[in-house]
Amino acid sequence: MNSHKTWPGNWHNEFVHPDQQHKASSLKIEKVLYTGESEFQKISVVMTAAYGRAMLLDRIMVKTERDAWLYNEMMAFLPLGMVYEPRSVLIIGGGDGGVCNEVLKHPSVRKVVIIERDQRVVDMSMRYFEESSLCLRDSKVELVIGDPLLEIQKRKDKFDVVVVDMFADMSSLLTR
Repeated sequence: MNSHKTWPGNWHNEFVHPDQQHKASSLKIEKVLYTGESEFQKISVVMTAAYGRAMLLDRIMVKTERDAWLYNEMMAFLPLGMVYEPRSVLIIGGGDGGVCNEVLKHPSVRKVVIIERDQRVVDMSMRYFEESSLCLRDSKVELVIGDPLLEIQKRKDKFDVVVVDMFADMSSLLTR
């Protein structure tokens, strides 16, 4: 489990492990753009000196403007590359739209279903990360807000590719 602190001088630090406080990722925060809580988590959007806007969920940095593409490309291209002409993709989590944007770059994809549990993640992404959330308005995309496990159980459709874009500890939802 990661340990997180915002240090004096407007630095956000994330430690690899509470027992390894000598290893951290740090970003200088220039301005807090939003902070609030949803039913599920604390959500913050900050402007950083080096990476532009950044989103934190429960004080864990999950997205930055400058380098989100690194994560999103890998999350989309690796599984899509394993299937010949994937047509339907399920994204569990991913309410910020980043992985979906990359999925839609594949010409064979006809349908993307995103199951995001937290509407506030979608709302903050659309407000502060407009470019990466554009796909949420695409006609090929169906955005479902709800418990991923319950929503998956209700669905009759099949998917060529499934991408899980959520915290590791959240993935336990899928084993219920």
